[in-house]
Amino acid sequence: MQKIKNFFEKVGVFSVVLAREYYPPVEFTQPEELVERINKIVRWIVTLLVVFSAIYIVMAGFNYVTSGGDEDKIGKAKTQLLYGLVGVGIAVLAWALPRVIYYIVY
Repeated sequence: MQKIKNFFEKVGVFSVVLAREYYPPVEFTQPEELVERINKIVRWIVTLLVVFSAIYIVMAGFNYVTSGGDEDKIGKAKTQLLYGLVGVGIAVLAWALPRVIYYIVY
């Protein structure tokens, strides 16, 4: 599990470097430019959340299948599955919340 955690930390650092490369700091002249930039960042983060949640759900399924009937391992796998689904839910909310706010404000 520690190896997986280290892998995700490295991917996170690499992602931040890529984000800085693809989205360099700029001056905004119109409010729409700022909104568009925020939308791009949110889409990027949501994509990462969905990918990480899907990987976590697959890991939970693997742990469930390989539990061998051990109740502790089955419980742990179910908890992992729940956390993966919560991650997907957070990703959906992160995608939907700015749109809801946008439609309320404008």
